Amino acid sequence: MVMMAQQSSDPYVIQFEGAQDKLEYQMAIQFKNAMVSGILVLKKDDAGNMRGTMMNEFGISGMNFIVSGDRRKVSLVSVMPKMNKWYIRKVIKGDLKYLFSSARSRLGQDYKKRRIELSDSGEIILKNLKYHHYYQIRSLNEQ
Repeated sequence: MVMMAQQSSDPYVIQFEGAQDKLEYQMAIQFKNAMVSGILVLKKDDAGNMRGTMMNEFGISGMNFIVSGDRRKVSLVSVMPKMNKWYIRKVIKGDLKYLFSSARSRLGQDYKKRRIELSDSGEIILKNLKYHHYYQIRSLNEQ
């Protein structure tokens, strides 16, 4: 419990700054035999939750999800048909929960077979060490 209290005061790896209510990222998910890329849009709703959607460059939705205001729960609303299998959804849900709940103090540390790194260019990299896939996230606002 003490560890949770310390982490809550740390800034999150992905966070809204000040009055900002929308974030946009370029995102790629690399699996063993496939890659999905597109734009990730995060928006705060009135309840304080984060609503996210990943879509390709043509606007076709790849997945939609909701992250609770305390960042402890992630709900996958929809996932593209090729990824809509219970075991893939379970892994993606866990990865997203780890991504959005991680404090900057956890950068570079292995935790529950996952690791978040921040490259010199500011790109966020989440590695799932168990299933050997990774997420690359780069802010569109900083390019």
